[in-house]
Amino acid sequence: MSDYPPVGPPADGPHGWSGRQRPGQQGPPGQEPPYPHQNLLPQEVQRGVNRKPLYLVIAAVLALVLVGGVLFVALRDDGEDTRAEYCAELRDLTDNGDLGSALSGADETTLDRIRTLQDTAPSGVADDWKKIVDTVDTAIESQNPNPSELLTAFGALQAIARDAKQNCDLDIPLL
Repeated sequence: MSDYPPVGPPADGPHGWSGRQRPGQQGPPGQEPPYPHQNLLPQEVQRGVNRKPLYLVIAAVLALVLVGGVLFVALRDDGEDTRAEYCAELRDLTDNGDLGSALSGADETTLDRIRTLQDTAPSGVADDWKKIVDTVDTAIESQNPNPSELLTAFGALQAIARDAKQNCDLDIPLL
């Protein structure tokens, strides 16, 4: 027996353990201990894998992706960086929204100004300006405009007029 007092529950048995065996203590012959006792060398002990660093890396990557997505949405310009220039040119081209007088004095320089306007147009109306320029170019080349192309160009002009009213504070009546 050891010189140290037993550690554990209150001592009320003959050996201080109330008749139970201590962990790792061999029982009477013929009786198995409550669990097997293993003597492992330190190099044989397999420790569990610490996954905390993995979880931290995954959390950091997710945070970076989330922050990157928020910054992309917040900082993209959608072609709006030229909005002021576009609105000023549109106002000048349409004579402050009077499309009739602007078209009555149209010439080759007007077509050049429309092409310039197409280049500075925000992405929301850039495709509409391309449709108009393509329709005008086709009509000039063939001298016989296609009615479906004219309807497409009119729809594009309506979209441009809506955008001008919402974003440039410019009313362009079409009819």
